Amino acid sequence: MNAIATTDPIDTPSASSESDERTMAAVAHGLTFFEGGLIGPLILYFVKKDESDFVAFHALQSLYFGLAFLLLTTITCGLGALIFVAAVHGP
Repeated sequence: MNAIATTDPIDTPSASSESDERTMAAVAHGLTFFEGGLIGPLILYFVKKDESDFVAFHALQSLYFGLAFLLLTTITCGLGALIFVAAVHGP
């Protein structure tokens, strides 16, 4: 009897599906720079969340980055506006 274990080809991901997952994860991150990182990654997450944990993870990472960037931009621009108004109108 042969002791070599064989794997079922259905259980192992093919190289093309792994490549497709990596490409979709890169698209999720790339969308952050084109549209702000909110809508694109969110859509990609809802489309791929049941198909690929890898893509869903990276889409959520991109979405969280977009949200953090939006929050920090709002805070810094708000503080900058307050400082500018205080400087222009003076005491």
